[in-house]
Amino acid sequence: MAPMKVYGWVVSPWMARVLVALEEAGAEYEVVPMSRSGGDHRRPEHLARNVREPLIILALYLLLRMLRKLVQRVRATYSAG
Repeated sequence: MAPMKVYGWVVSPWMARVLVALEEAGAEYEVVPMSRSGGDHRRPEHLARNVREPLIILALYLLLRMLRKLVQRVRATYSAG
């Protein structure tokens, strides 16, 4: 599966949160840097992307990955004790 593309400003604290969550989930991703001062977020090729649907899918994917890790930890804790 091809790595997902994460568009954003690399110095943004929100971008940092997304990248941390992706690292925690072990997801493959590619950062596509954008320039706020250059108006990248208003360009037609960027506006043509449906940003809401992929964001919801990404959130669900990350939630499921975190839940899977949590279940594995709980099982390991209870099977060890």
